[in-house]
Amino acid sequence: MDADTFTMLALERAQTLWPHAEVEAVAQLHLRMVPTENAEPIDIPLDNFYATAAAGEVEAAAIDSFLRRMLDMRSAEGGPASLARLRPLIIEAAPNRSDEGFVRYPFAADLEIVLVTDEGDSVSFLGGGDLERMGVVPEDALRRAMENLASDAAAAHAGVQTDYKRGGLITIEPDDFYAAARLLLPSVQNALREAGGGTVLVGMPARDTVVALRESPEAEDQLRRLIAEVYEGGQSPLSPRLYRLSAAGLEAVLEPADETTEWPAKGPLPLLAGASIYFAVMLAGILMRPPDRREWWVFPAGAFGIALGWFLARLRDRRS
Repeated sequence: MDADTFTMLALERAQTLWPHAEVEAVAQLHLRMVPTENAEPIDIPLDNFYATAAAGEVEAAAIDSFLRRMLDMRSAEGGPASLARLRPLIIEAAPNRSDEGFVRYPFAADLEIVLVTDEGDSVSFLGGGDLERMGVVPEDALRRAMENLASDAAAAHAGVQTDYKRGGLITIEPDDFYAAARLLLPSVQNALREAGGGTVLVGMPARDTVVALRESPEAEDQLRRLIAEVYEGGQSPLSPRLYRLSAAGLEAVLEPADETTEWPAKGPLPLLAGASIYFAVMLAGILMRPPDRREWWVFPAGAFGIALGWFLARLRDRRS
């Protein structure tokens, strides 16, 4: 393959990899990419790769891998971090926080996705300006962050463990900073559903804790208790909610309705309250009315007292 043909092939692959960017061949074996409107151009020399590949046919996958490595190196030189260090992170959605500059993506219910760069012992949250300097648009940045996370994780089944001593409780391993974020990966979702034998209930009470059980009423009660325990006592709490993971994806499970007292009200409280009001009204009638008018007035007033006591008891139960 001659140099011009190789240059055109590399240009075609670059345009496929980064459809939102402007990529052109500025010379033989030299590409230039402008990722976004305000970003600095990134030069991608091809001569070294061509020298090693010219002896035989070059597969598209090999060119793609080379182009990504080159973009990583150029981004590291000209931006705050390399694309290779991009990772997705799940955080609790809170519109009123002071981190409005973060790049955000919707996830599920009370959660959203943000992008970070992993520096090994710390992470930095990214904003739109950071992505511009790195030469990547938000959609491509999320895709790359997911690819990086997938390459970090072990094989799908190796990352999911089932504890049969705890009723088949399923967890994602390792229980590190990205445990909850791994739920974004289709391979991990499939492994969770396979471990649970179908639809599973999932909790993410902390960033480093994911728990799941095969869907059932008993599993829902067990998970809600476990989620509350971890969420209230964890160092990196994430969400107190319960989610359902099925073939259709991840969705929040509605919270159980507030328990209300059925009619008639349960327990002795309505009777006691009504009886107390009845006797209070009856005593007032005895003291306030002449003897010849006490009898007819006391009984309807007592009935009203019982009804009022019943209503107050029901109101108390609804608020408790």
